[in-house]
Amino acid sequence: LYEMNLDKYLKLPEYEGMTVAVDLYELEEAEYASATEEFFRNVSSVIGVKNRAVATGDVVNIDYAGFKGEEQFAGGTATGAFLEIGSNSFIDGFEDGLIGVTPGATTDLNLTFPTEYPSTDLAGAEVVFKVTVNYIVPEYTDANIAALGNEKFSNIAEFETYVRNTLDEELVEDNKELVATKALGQINTNTTYKEIPQFLIDAQKENLSVKYESIAADYGLPLDLYFQYVQGVPLDELSEQYVKERMLLI
Repeated sequence: LYEMNLDKYLKLPEYEGMTVAVDLYELEEAEYASATEEFFRNVSSVIGVKNRAVATGDVVNIDYAGFKGEEQFAGGTATGAFLEIGSNSFIDGFEDGLIGVTPGATTDLNLTFPTEYPSTDLAGAEVVFKVTVNYIVPEYTDANIAALGNEKFSNIAEFETYVRNTLDEELVEDNKELVATKALGQINTNTTYKEIPQFLIDAQKENLSVKYESIAADYGLPLDLYFQYVQGVPLDELSEQYVKERMLLI
């Protein structure tokens, strides 16, 4: 592609001084707060509470696997999931069944899915969840932040500043990518394509087919239907789009 005379295949528009209208990503205060809470939960494993039983109101880190008969059912397995006891996030009996369990222990929860559950395979079904409680998330205090032993923060104020700054840095990069994508799309729209070499489209189509073959199989779909209904763009069309973008960027 680098050795091709691209003037033979396309004519670029005038793009010097081009302006791009784009709505930049922004974060609300609630999003900063939610990210801070999530980050603390994730890093708190090193000081996770393991010396007492689970109680209502605790946030616990758990591994679980759901069985219907002898078989695990789809969507019923997770590793390192967080769950607030009493939040009613899971089916009846799941959270109550963890009360009194000490971290490190595994328990079997014999439960029944509600009859109105969206999955017809599970609606009204009797199942067993094998659940291991890894740890209880500790309280969000200055002392526990300090106990994490991270040189970048030693109290709540420093921790929240660190998380905010990290999110803001990611936001800057996301907005750069957003602007670049918008600009490329604008140039692409105004570019005159005289011809798209078919061998490039075929090569790109082969690359995408290899990349997504196993994913399409997981959906139980042939490749063409996977791209049409899951990706939302037919494989041939998507391949041509990628080739056009590569030609523009050379």
